[in-house]
Amino acid sequence: MLLPFFTTFAAMNFRSVIHRIPLWAWIVAMLAVAAVVLVVCCRKASRTASIAISDVSAGISTYGGKAVDLGIGVKWAVSNLGSDSPQGYGFYYTGSTRVKNDFPSAVSRNPKKLLVSLSSDMKSAGYGSQWRLPSVEEAYALEHECSWQWVSLGGIEGCKVTGPNGNSIFLPANCFDDSSSSRAQWKFGNYHVSNSNSVIHSDNLMFFDFSDRHLSSYCIGSVRLVIP
Repeated sequence: MLLPFFTTFAAMNFRSVIHRIPLWAWIVAMLAVAAVVLVVCCRKASRTASIAISDVSAGISTYGGKAVDLGIGVKWAVSNLGSDSPQGYGFYYTGSTRVKNDFPSAVSRNPKKLLVSLSSDMKSAGYGSQWRLPSVEEAYALEHECSWQWVSLGGIEGCKVTGPNGNSIFLPANCFDDSSSSRAQWKFGNYHVSNSNSVIHSDNLMFFDFSDRHLSSYCIGSVRLVIP
């Protein structure tokens, strides 16, 4: 019986308090909220600064592909296997078989496999036998000996990776995770590495837009080839 009385009383008091707040206080509060929104937007914009295709190295034609010497040993391909541009996602693989994914989600664990092998795709794209998957050690060198910057190239977010000699490549963020409750559909990059010329192992190079890079066992990823 008393609940409606207390509810009405609380509502009346709340309205009374609201009416007593001066106009200048409301203006200050709204300006504070606008400032917070502006800061968040500026931080996001600065983290995803746009670059032009001329801001990454064009590469040199070598045995059917274009390679960039980053000064860390092997030379890295300009683009992903299956793409003609640095910002293209290219083909996706699990094991050594291509899968039917355009932009895979981290929660998609059962991709449709296509009867196309990595070696067949390399041959069809014109890459010579000198090209191969990077090893774990070579991926580690790319991760630790180069500088990484989260940027946008042609509207595609990813990382500009600059070697100690000043040359650079662009790795598009080719996957996304829509399972996070704190941040919907954040993007990340996932690239296969190997200890042999043709077999993809469980270690993959992953990178995120919050400066985290590590080797993982995520099953779906693109391929960025290397050549000695």
